[in-house]
Amino acid sequence: MGKPTARVYVDGFNLYHRALKGTKGKWLDLEQFTVHNVRMALSDPGAIPRTVEVIKTEEKGSDVNLASHLLLDACQSRADFYAIATNDSDLAEPIRMVKKELGKPVGILYPSDRLSKVLLGCQPDLVRQIRRGSVSASQFPDVVKFSDGRSVCKPEEWA
Repeated sequence: MGKPTARVYVDGFNLYHRALKGTKGKWLDLEQFTVHNVRMALSDPGAIPRTVEVIKTEEKGSDVNLASHLLLDACQSRADFYAIATNDSDLAEPIRMVKKELGKPVGILYPSDRLSKVLLGCQPDLVRQIRRGSVSASQFPDVVKFSDGRSVCKPEEWA
């Protein structure tokens, strides 16, 4: 039997406004939350092969997209555990559905001082606060270098 798997869904808007805005922690490396391999088409329609496998890092972008991916993944049993980084009570119903209707274990990682009572009412299997120390420890280096030789520097106002 293989190792247990988990899928983590990051509500980037909620994370930014509750834990990062106004702090020096905005140079956050979320890679371990949302990196996966996907096949994507090349821009040249005549290219062979037509698609290549790439590493894609994405922020889901909206509550609806996050909830849709959470529900689809849970319905298809794509992991053993599902964690959502949010404190947005709008996600309570999809979290409740995954936990109660589909019988899957769910965790909530909340980026503020207190967890929403509505989310707590979903009776998650795991509740953890995203602490400032964790955010500080998960920063990119001040200069990020790419394999093609380019680099990008942390903005001075974030230092």
